[in-house]
Amino acid sequence: CNEGVQLSLNDCLYVGDAAGRTENVKRKDHSCADRLFAINIGITFLTPEEHFQGVKQQKFNMPEFDPHKVDENAETFEPSTTKVPQYPQEPKKQQGHWSLGLLTSMNDPELLIEKDDKIVIIKDKYPKAHHHFLILPQENIPSLKSVKPTQISLLKYMESKASILASKYPNSEFRYGYHAIPSMARLHLHVISQDFDSTCLKSKRHWNSFNTKYFLDSTDVIRSLEKYGQCDTSEASKDLLNEQLKCHKCSYIPQNMPKLKDHLKNHLQM
Repeated sequence: CNEGVQLSLNDCLYVGDAAGRTENVKRKDHSCADRLFAINIGITFLTPEEHFQGVKQQKFNMPEFDPHKVDENAETFEPSTTKVPQYPQEPKKQQGHWSLGLLTSMNDPELLIEKDDKIVIIKDKYPKAHHHFLILPQENIPSLKSVKPTQISLLKYMESKASILASKYPNSEFRYGYHAIPSMARLHLHVISQDFDSTCLKSKRHWNSFNTKYFLDSTDVIRSLEKYGQCDTSEASKDLLNEQLKCHKCSYIPQNMPKLKDHLKNHLQM
C-alpha cells in the first residue's frame, strides 16, 4: 500500500474551504466539514488562504455539538423512557439495468396473475390500456429473434392462455402480440385491450408501438415460424415509432397525443 512510503500524521496537513468561517468573512462557505474531517483523523488543517497565501489563521466557528463533551457514562436517552422512533422499512430498489425489469416483475406477487411450469402471466406494471397483461415463458427466451421452430408449441400455448384471459373481459376487445424490437429482456406476449384508456399511455412512441406494424400479432408470428423457421421483423423498423399518429378505429389523424386521447373517448362511448 502507498508503494511502501511510510506516512506520519504529524507531517500531514489537510487544506479545505469548508472551514467554519464566520459570517463577516467575504467568502460564504461557512460549513465546517473539512475542518472537522482533519480533526477527526488527527492532522493539521489549513484554509487555502492560510496555506497558499500565508495569511494568519482566520476566525471560525465550531458546531454547537462537541462529542468530546458527551458524558460516556450518561444514559443513551434522557430521560431513559424516551421511545426510539420506528420508521417503515424502505422498499428494496430494483437492481440491474432497467431492461431486466420484467425478470423482477415475474416474481412480484402484486403483479402476478397466474403461473405454471411453462408460463407466467403478470399485469403490465405500466399498462397502456384498461386491461394490459404480459405472458412470459419460464424458459429463458430473450426475444422473437431467439425463438426456434421447436418452440412453436410454447408460443401457441401462450396464445391460448391469452385467449382464455381475454375471455374474462367479454366487454373488451383484445389483441395479442409482440413488439418486433422489444426494449425489455425476456420474450413477452402483450394481451392488451383496444380501449387504450390509461394514464400511462403518454407518447407517440407508446401509441405507435401497439398500432403500427411494430406490433406483430401472435398468429402472424406463429405462421412465420411455421413457414420460414423464424420470425420476420424486417418491416418493423424503429422509425415506425415516430410515424404520424392515427386513430386505430377510424381515419382521424390528431395533431398530438392529448387530442388523440380525447378522441378515443368517443369510441369508448359507442
